[in-house]
Amino acid sequence: MPIFATPYGSFSSPISAELVAKGSVAIRQILIDEDHLFWIEGRPEENGRAVAVCYESKKDILPSPYYIRTTVHEYGGKCSEIFDGIIYFSNFTDQNLYKLLPDKTVVKITNTTVFRFADFSIHPNGKWLYCVLEDHTEKDRIENCIGRVDLETGEVEKIAKGHDFYAAPRLSPDGKKIAFIFWDHPNMAWDATELWIADLGTTGYIESEKKIAGSKDESVVEPSFSPEGLLYFISDRSGYWNLYNEENEAIYEMNAEFSNPIWLLGNKSYTFVKVENKTKIAAIITEKAIDSLALIDIEKHTLKKIPLEFNTISDISTWKENIVIIAKSPTKLQHIIQVDPISEKISILKAPKELEIDSSYFSTPEIIEFPSLNDKTAFAFFYPPKNPKVRAKNSEKPPLIVFTHGGPTSNVNSSLKLAIQFWTSRGFAVCDVNYSGSSGFGREYRDRLKGNWGVVDVFDVCSAAKFLVNKGAVDKDKLIIEGGSAGGYTTLAALTFTDVFKVGGSYFGVSDLELLTQDGHKYEARYLDSLIGPYPAKKSLYQERSPLFHADKLSCPVLFLQGGMDKIVPKNQAEKMYEALLKKKIPTAYILFEEEAHGFRSSQNIITAFESELYFYRKILKIPSNEKAPPIKIVGLDS
Repeated sequence: MPIFATPYGSFSSPISAELVAKGSVAIRQILIDEDHLFWIEGRPEENGRAVAVCYESKKDILPSPYYIRTTVHEYGGKCSEIFDGIIYFSNFTDQNLYKLLPDKTVVKITNTTVFRFADFSIHPNGKWLYCVLEDHTEKDRIENCIGRVDLETGEVEKIAKGHDFYAAPRLSPDGKKIAFIFWDHPNMAWDATELWIADLGTTGYIESEKKIAGSKDESVVEPSFSPEGLLYFISDRSGYWNLYNEENEAIYEMNAEFSNPIWLLGNKSYTFVKVENKTKIAAIITEKAIDSLALIDIEKHTLKKIPLEFNTISDISTWKENIVIIAKSPTKLQHIIQVDPISEKISILKAPKELEIDSSYFSTPEIIEFPSLNDKTAFAFFYPPKNPKVRAKNSEKPPLIVFTHGGPTSNVNSSLKLAIQFWTSRGFAVCDVNYSGSSGFGREYRDRLKGNWGVVDVFDVCSAAKFLVNKGAVDKDKLIIEGGSAGGYTTLAALTFTDVFKVGGSYFGVSDLELLTQDGHKYEARYLDSLIGPYPAKKSLYQERSPLFHADKLSCPVLFLQGGMDKIVPKNQAEKMYEALLKKKIPTAYILFEEEAHGFRSSQNIITAFESELYFYRKILKIPSNEKAPPIKIVGLDS
């Protein structure tokens, strides 16, 4: 087959925006009881509706229009659980609790307009569901607590309250104890939390409690009881999130993360598994944003990694004395796999639909390390362009897209992302940056961003681009930056305060940090205290680092994509920046998706966003294309 010569960025590719949308199907949680396995799957083709799928039948068992999703903390997280074959879940449209019976009948449990539920644990008696409860009775004062729901009457009660946030209510196997964590403003869960354990009386209420771990400099997460009733947890007291028991004894310390930030409630990074009648811990460990599966001998304090071809792992569980995980790799989309802890044999329980794309189109990443501030090092994944049917001129170098992840306290991994392959197969290079402040590298790396948001992250994304230019890997005159949410802020700040990039794309990005303090939701209401400084005491610093206040410095085109129902970064953030560019007569475009919130879930909207972004960059950088233009207008450029 002939190989055609064409400019970088103009390659034709079978990885379409439609394929990206289809590949956005996400397995969000595994549900297991003694005999059954289900998973919760988000479907872009149904406007993001999350459903329960049965492993045995491979069929969706949740009738439409029910939609499994909670909005606790706005980001949500785990909001379903199985007990005795019945699935209990939070329904997105009304935030009430329901149960899904084995015959697919759905029964409403609660009848409330003010409560939201997340992070479930069901009592062994099957009568009570314990959860993170969010009370919206007073609009200006949202209350978070540990709640208990009577599954027979639907009565909702608060059993632990008084702190700003709670997470991870976990019950002992006999139902006599409950453990949970809490934290207070201005801390986030990765700054400082406390772990408490309490006795539950015969009526299911807290009778006595005591502190197990936590301090102003310690983040404690993921409490869990072993089958023998012993409490374990993860703490970053060593500088990394490692495992400990309720006696505060380290199970195994290493320079690796055993957990990740609580953006979504219900993290599950370790589980207990019987190996030859001995309880061991199967854990996900992360080193420089690369995951491994490990088996830990609790008594001997030894760790053995189980070899896998997958290096991005989540939601670990135990089923029939085997380990079950959600797993991805640089060349494979989400799988559910089962691992025998003795033989280490791997079985595929759920594979994604065939993409019908030759893997020769997939660009695999390499880890790059580049200079950060204060003689530190930062990290990224670099994806070179790859298309087996096209070549560029020998003297030509590809355009580069620098991706800035959200959070900002989160990270990117090296798993197969069609959203990246969409670009690399068209002749763009991609650099996915884990800038200073990202998780997966230990507490010191996370804490680099404290007081430095808009400084060190901007330095790192620029440094990554310059590093690749100096290596001769990319074209210095065709540097692009894009990101969403907090990554959108870093994108806009890099475009405003530096001249490294020629064009950018902001997905629901922050342009005015002051507005974020006024319009933001409770979970992040004090987040900027640590990232920038207390407001309004540091008001001048907020304005100094807000792109909107310095739009006069911005001299390159920007595409804005925004959800109309976004409560985390409201649409006025994008609109104000867009208006500023219009006044300067800089080419720009603004696309508002009225029914989307924070993050796009609808297939059609995902398609529109990708096609518009591609069109925008090609037009600005004058990259030729034979593809049909999407229905957007670049103001100041299109006639």
